[in-house]
Amino acid sequence: MGEEAYGELLGRAEDDPAIASFLEALQPSSSTRPSFKDSFPALAGRPACVYHNYKPLGLSLCFEDSLLRAFHLYNASHGYSSFPGHLPHGLRLQMRAADIVRLLGEPDGKLGGGRGGPISLTYKDKGLQLNFVGSNWDDRENVLDSITIHEPL
Repeated sequence: MGEEAYGELLGRAEDDPAIASFLEALQPSSSTRPSFKDSFPALAGRPACVYHNYKPLGLSLCFEDSLLRAFHLYNASHGYSSFPGHLPHGLRLQMRAADIVRLLGEPDGKLGGGRGGPISLTYKDKGLQLNFVGSNWDDRENVLDSITIHEPL
């Protein structure tokens, strides 16, 4: 699966066969059933997000009004396994903060840090939010916790 697959799946209905094919490609040996969470508000002014969680695949899918709006890919954290699939833009789950900035350039947004909790980098034009384990902005070796892929803004 190439990185274009994420963009092709965003906006599709939750029962779209292409989403089932994406999941099957990640774990072809067995059918994976999601565990669901309650609906949670996503962004201000957006409908609630219903999460389809695939913990053995390190994956959570966010659906708004039954349409896929975001992928959450985990690095063996929060009770999820490590996501086994291909990542967009040359990313790898083993990358550190400095590696990511070297690869993608300076982010257009930064979240967290210090008492604000773990840091995150946003690349809105790429549809990425990269979430890290640590909260120190000076830690160039900060480890990826998870990646969110959404429509580019």
